[in-house]
Formats: sequence, structure tokens, C-alpha cells
Amino acid sequence: MFKLEYQIFETDEELNKNIDLMKKEGMNTIYGYILLTFNSNEIGDLISNYGIINPNLEENEMYLYEENLCWWFDTLLRVTELLDDYEYVRFKELESLDAWVSLEKDNKKLKVISFYYYDRKTPDVISTEKIHSDDVEFREEIDIEEFRNNIIIKVKKFIKELEEINPDLLQLSEVVELLEFIS
Repeated sequence: MFKLEYQIFETDEELNKNIDLMKKEGMNTIYGYILLTFNSNEIGDLISNYGIINPNLEENEMYLYEENLCWWFDTLLRVTELLDDYEYVRFKELESLDAWVSLEKDNKKLKVISFYYYDRKTPDVISTEKIHSDDVEFREEIDIEEFRNNIIIKVKKFIKELEEINPDLLQLSEVVELLEFIS
């Protein structure tokens, strides 16, 4: 089982209020929280997992760790595209030097491994070069079509959500790239 969940960090009101500032300052992304679930193993986190909490309280430091949702969606879409032509694809977790997720096709399944490996040769976040690491977080097997479909459905939902908040958000360059990718 594969499941992708996300939450936009700013409220609809904040995004609407900040759209002009975002464009002016060249901020081209939407921040939030993302959770990838591979059977019983997870990468990421969601604020909603903690109930309603006050972001101004020091002990609620989860609010300090929002992710670039556009980057995550772009990376996951590129991975699905590469899986059309390659048997093996790995991608680095955002802002991590050594946390990777590898996906290897096995008929209609994907063998998923979350592992740590510092790769000086591959500065990119996506690679088709297979490597071995003994520092494995987890191993899982998921359905390849479920993986693909879930990503595409969630990206479309994300774009629709942005459009409902403010259609001007669809003009941010990173959102434009997502739109081009799924068109």
C-alpha cells in the first residue's frame, strides 16, 4: 500500500494576502507538510497528526519544519516518469544529505528501500544509478500503479486546492511546472 498525504502550511487567508508579496519577492513555491506511507512505514509528517496545536508555543516546534511541497511533487512526478524507462530509480529526501528512497521494479510491484548513503558523485536528487547501503531504514513492497496513480491524483488535488484559494497561485513558476508535467 502506498499513500501520499500533504497539508499546505499557510491558511487560505494567508496565501491570499501574501500572493502579491510572493510574486514580488520571487517566492515560487508553496510550503506545507508531506507524508509518504509505504505499507506501515512513513517518511515525513503531518501537523494534523498532532491535533490542533498553537504554532506560537515553543514546544510545538513541528511548525518549524514545513517542506517545499512543489519540490516534493515535482520529484515524485519525475520518479514516476523515470520508472517508465528504468528498472531502478532513487531519490533523495528534501534537505537531506544522505537519506534516500530507492524504487526497483519487480513485475507490477516496486521494491522500496529507505536508506542512508552519502553520495558525493550524484549531486542531483534523483538518480538511476543503483547503489548498495547497509544503513537501511526499511524495506517494503508496493503496487507500482497504486504509487503512480496516488501521486498524480494528489498533485491534481493540490493544484485544484491552490486554484480554489486563489487562481493567481497557479502563476507561480513551480506550480506552472507541475501543471505542465501533468498536462
